[in-house]
Amino acid sequence: MEDILENALIEMEKYAQLVNLNLGSSNIFKKANDWIPSETDLTLTGDSSNNDELNNTLDQQQTILNAIQEITQAILDGAPLNQILVMVMETIYSNLNFHRVIFCFINKGRTSINARYGFGPDIETIVERFSIPNGGDDIFNLSLKQAKDLIIEDIPSGKADNLLPKWYKDKYTKKSMMVCPIVVKNIPMGVLYADSILPITEKDVNRLNQVKTLRNQIILAIRQSN
Repeated sequence: MEDILENALIEMEKYAQLVNLNLGSSNIFKKANDWIPSETDLTLTGDSSNNDELNNTLDQQQTILNAIQEITQAILDGAPLNQILVMVMETIYSNLNFHRVIFCFINKGRTSINARYGFGPDIETIVERFSIPNGGDDIFNLSLKQAKDLIIEDIPSGKADNLLPKWYKDKYTKKSMMVCPIVVKNIPMGVLYADSILPITEKDVNRLNQVKTLRNQIILAIRQSN
């Protein structure tokens, strides 16, 4: 438990430092620093003097940080993994301007990558149908093989046609998409998928980092559940 807690707090601290937010008022951060071994230093230092200059961006960042704290608390309370997955995806969908967000697990036989939960238009139909052979050359398998977040910036250009299931590309894809692998102790477990009507690019550092931080909460939850 101490290892899970320490990693969760590190993720919170990294995100807060990234967006220049102060964790000093965080109850879970204060309590957790008392729970973990004393040699672990997770005290956040940083200049929050610029907070007054931030506007809507700060509000969004604070909302994300609040969600991360809630998710971390749920993990520590032993909440079911499915509940954590829904919390993470709902946070991404509601706050980061994605059209759809889908979580996919590799099945027990490790033969396919199947959608389990999602948010967005037509999501029930998509989740029911979304199943991709494990080990293929599509973007989902490539992300898992490389243990790397992958982005297709311009799906309509056709340059990435071979990376998507035809039924999905023809009917459901939007302008851009990203796939984040879920790898736990070097074992591929699944992927987090998000698509957008607006372009997703490597230059969109803040939004990408927010997704990565929330993806890491899923990894912590899976570790805790095992």
